[in-house]
Amino acid sequence: MRKAKGLLAGLLAMALLLAGLPMYGMEAKAAQSGDYEYEVNEYGILVITKYAGSGGEVVIPSELDGKKVMKIGDSAFKGCIGLTSVEIPSSVTEISDSAFSGCIGLTSVEIPSSVRWILDSAFSGCSSLTNVEIPSSVREIGANAFEGCIGLTSVEIPSSVKKIDWSVFEGCVGLTNVVIPSSVASIGPSAFKGCSSLTSMEIPSSVSSISDSAFSGCIGLTSVEIP
Repeated sequence: MRKAKGLLAGLLAMALLLAGLPMYGMEAKAAQSGDYEYEVNEYGILVITKYAGSGGEVVIPSELDGKKVMKIGDSAFKGCIGLTSVEIPSSVTEISDSAFSGCIGLTSVEIPSSVRWILDSAFSGCSSLTNVEIPSSVREIGANAFEGCIGLTSVEIPSSVKKIDWSVFEGCVGLTNVVIPSSVASIGPSAFKGCSSLTSMEIPSSVSSISDSAFSGCIGLTSVEIP
């Protein structure tokens, strides 16, 4: 029976990996390579858990100790105030919760087309970030993902995204231009709250719900086109 359960778990993990879905609850083994602490679970999925370097211009390697880097883990770079730019390798599919939160010196981030998930608070508080290109591979942008990115001036949400989550761009006071694609069905609570530099907004006909405080405090907003 135990062998059958183990085989089933292995098959499930492989199915999740092939489908590009995030994996949870697998036993992990911790290790370190250079500036990176990481974990590899029993199915070979490598997650960077902590960056221990000094910052500056960082190019995250696509492999550590011969294994592909597939995930930037929770809070891996959180509070790294010396980080100025980061290039994420094309092996990565997920940028996890608070991965780069509070990196106040971060001005540039290169997100590859392999990334499918940018999760909760991934870049929150990155106050020096002025521009970010979200690739069309991204299926989900989590709550608070770019909250407090006060230097961000424009953003184009790809057509692969179905909803704008809770407080995604809240407090982005420098944001002047947002392109919402026709794939989006809902705009979550406080999604653009406090975006005081927004002057106009065109909401596509695909949007069926706009939640509480979605545009609260957008004091510069003079024109909104609602279908």
